[in-house]
Amino acid sequence: MSGNTINLLLVAGGGALGAVTRFLIAGLYNDPAGARFPWGTFVANVGGAFFLGLVGGWLAQKGAGHPWETALKYGVATGYLGSLTTFSTLKFETHRFVTDGNYWLGAIYLTVTLLAGFAAVRLGVAGAEILAPG
Repeated sequence: MSGNTINLLLVAGGGALGAVTRFLIAGLYNDPAGARFPWGTFVANVGGAFFLGLVGGWLAQKGAGHPWETALKYGVATGYLGSLTTFSTLKFETHRFVTDGNYWLGAIYLTVTLLAGFAAVRLGVAGAEILAPG
C-alpha cells in the first residue's frame, strides 16, 4: 500500500471519528429547545483548537522521523481534529444571529470563539512543550 493511500485512510478514519464526536458534543451542549447560544460548536472548536495545538506542538518538538508522526499528522490533526472543528458552522451560526437581529450576540460569539480558540492553541502548544521538551 502506498504512502498516499495510507495517509488518505488515516484522514478518512480520523475524519469519521471527528464527525461523530462533533455530533455527540452538539447533543450534549446544544439545547434541544433551541437555545440561543451554540455551545456545542463553541466547545468543539475551542477544544479542537487546544488539541491541535498540543498535537502540532508535539510534532514540532518530536515529530520528524518519529514512528507516530504520520498517524498524528494525518489521522489526528488533519482527519479527527479537522472534522471535529468547524469554521463554516461558526460562520453560519453568526449569520443566524445577525439575521435574527442579534448583532451583538453574533459579534460576541464570533469574537469570543476566535480569541478562545487562539488561547486554546497556545495552551496546547505550551502543554506539548512540557510533554516533549525540545
